[in-house]
Amino acid sequence: TNGKTLANKITLTGFTGNTKDGINRGLANSDAVSGGSALIINFHGYTDITNLKIMGGNTTDNGGGIQIKGTSPWNASTCPRVNLKSGTLIQQNQAVLGGGVYSYYSILSLSGSATIGTNADNPDRSSADTALSTGINKASTSGGGIYSLYSYLYLGAAWISGAPVTDGYTLTKGIYGNVCTVSSSASDYDKKRGAGGLYLASGPGYFLSGNINCNYGILTGGVYNNNNKTSDYGLHFSGGSIHKNTGLGVYNDTNGQLCMCGSACIGDSGANSVATSDTDCSNSKG
Repeated sequence: TNGKTLANKITLTGFTGNTKDGINRGLANSDAVSGGSALIINFHGYTDITNLKIMGGNTTDNGGGIQIKGTSPWNASTCPRVNLKSGTLIQQNQAVLGGGVYSYYSILSLSGSATIGTNADNPDRSSADTALSTGINKASTSGGGIYSLYSYLYLGAAWISGAPVTDGYTLTKGIYGNVCTVSSSASDYDKKRGAGGLYLASGPGYFLSGNINCNYGILTGGVYNNNNKTSDYGLHFSGGSIHKNTGLGVYNDTNGQLCMCGSACIGDSGANSVATSDTDCSNSKG
């Protein structure tokens, strides 16, 4: 009405589940194109996604699977608020930043069995082509799984009625087996930022449950955390695991802040503190 959107919430739900229902952009085996994301969300309300597979995005931009794009300044009441709930599966997508999901001036939450990447415990990452064919998301620069910038990220919660809700929204899956393909000849700066699992900067991440496992980066396999040194920002890690990533589990850069408590675990409780192979734990730096 009068050029304004009156809707407050959009719900995308698969009828039979993510094995049959989904959004497939069809670009998985094609050259990247501008605007080639499988799903673009710039709706400044709630978007709930359940029981859908989102795949086949291949973009020269950001967010191969989902591109969530809010606007500055960040405002919790007006920014895009996206809940990826049980049965959401985001895989076989490619982008520059955020192979699976790119979140910008937004709120993104994962709960239930939501998965960015693959369900395999030991995904085959022997080559980029093999990785893609087995369900893994790829980023050429950073954030193979998720790239979160100027945003709030919740693993193990849903954003409902203006606040995070944890009861009933435990995350049982998470960010699995994603790849960042930054070259080994890249600068040290680019290699450390080339996180296979999650790139988190200039906005907080609340890791309450779930897993960031089996991701690959030339230096940072699991999480890159930066520009989060204020008391409200940083990576707040109170539950779940960061495990079996190739490269460091967490690279906490100069301006990063990592708050770790509760049942949170980086690596395997019985593993060495320094990664020596793909099956060992990965250490935290910073």
